[in-house]
Amino acid sequence: SMFFHLGGAWKHHSKKTGKDVFGVGGSLAYAILPSMRYGLVTDSTSLSGIEADKFSPIPDSESTQLETVLQLKDNTGISGNLGFWYRPIYQLELGLSGRVIPTIFRPEGTVEVDKETLVTDEVTAKMAKITMPVMLRTGARYVHMDGEREFFDIEINVQWENWSQIESYDMTFEGQVAGMELQDISLQKQWKDTFSVRLGGDINVVPDHLWLRAGGFYETGAVKDAYAHLDFPSFNRGGVGGGLTAGLPGAEFSVGYQHIFQEKVNISEADSRVYKQRPLRPCPEFCSDGNVSTNGVPANAGVFQSSYDMIGVSVDLNFTTLLANRKAKRQKAAANAAKNAGKG
Repeated sequence: SMFFHLGGAWKHHSKKTGKDVFGVGGSLAYAILPSMRYGLVTDSTSLSGIEADKFSPIPDSESTQLETVLQLKDNTGISGNLGFWYRPIYQLELGLSGRVIPTIFRPEGTVEVDKETLVTDEVTAKMAKITMPVMLRTGARYVHMDGEREFFDIEINVQWENWSQIESYDMTFEGQVAGMELQDISLQKQWKDTFSVRLGGDINVVPDHLWLRAGGFYETGAVKDAYAHLDFPSFNRGGVGGGLTAGLPGAEFSVGYQHIFQEKVNISEADSRVYKQRPLRPCPEFCSDGNVSTNGVPANAGVFQSSYDMIGVSVDLNFTTLLANRKAKRQKAAANAAKNAGKG
């Protein structure tokens, strides 16, 4: 997804102390989902009743199973953010911010399968909605001063995200497979809200030229174990990282690195609550032989184990500071020239 923000901010500056006291800001955003590629293995059998050869979890060239890829997009999302900060004393900053308008996408597009001979009509898909939820973050920052210079700081943040509003991915289809109309499907998610704590700080090693940073975090997972899936492996996780900023006032280069550790999750077939989809004869209503009923083939049994690394690089240019420095240098050069002329 991509967000295009239009925002503004205002702060109160105390003439008495010469310090910034508090501020408020916000933005509205136009959001787009230019590409969402979602893959599934589906069973295209058109028969009812439990038949052993129709319930294999592994796709093969002879079966009615399809490796299905949904190519979806949506360009109609909106979002909104709001934030506030307050400085009761110069060494302490308090903040509160959040995404106050959830971003809702309703992507739609085409469907690709690996057995074109089974597709007897062009197939299109539409997802009911997918939501980037509201989020709230609060934090505090302690600044240690060395005269007028910020020598180091320590910051802690607590964040909440409302992922529990996503219970399923509900999809509707137009078109035919094996000469039959496709039924709607519902991919159960049953996500839960997440909470995270983040702690970090930086130190100004060389005044106005070099800062070193380090920190870490812990976050609860959005996915319940029984509904674990490769599309969104959000389990209990933590991370540590570090970075630096170097340069001159108004022109700075930053680089940061973080390693994410994620909890290992082991799901048995008995505990699995994610099933292979049967869009022609969905389970459980068409998966009974009169004696036994089933929800279908468990699709998420196994071991989920992952970790990953993140690297960020940025260049920051503050033209106000650059122009002010350039003006100060010109004034200093003029003063020196006048002084030297006076000596002559």
